[in-house]
Amino acid sequence: MWSEACSCVCQRDPSVIAAFESPHGRVALLLRHTLTPTSEVMACWRKETSVGAWTVTANLRAAGLTSDVIILLWCSPRLIADVVAHWDCTYEGDERRCAQLVETVAPSKTSSW
Repeated sequence: MWSEACSCVCQRDPSVIAAFESPHGRVALLLRHTLTPTSEVMACWRKETSVGAWTVTANLRAAGLTSDVIILLWCSPRLIADVVAHWDCTYEGDERRCAQLVETVAPSKTSSW
């Protein structure tokens, strides 16, 4: 379950943009990195997101979080959109960057035709 201690961990970690909690207690983290890396930066992206995810997850565990943790950057756009739409946002560190990332996976409201 999310706690104030978890929010403090996220506040200290600039890579965490937002955290969401499902009705069943699962936690999903949205990190600062792009959701769609180009092939030229893929290796660097994988390393940076892995290090960032491992670090923040370890710090959340140290703060008492026992729930499953999902790293949204590694999920399908459909799952990301579903989490953002239906799970509680328990932490939002950078509202502007969160909106930018979510916009890339949100279902289009207008037809491209």
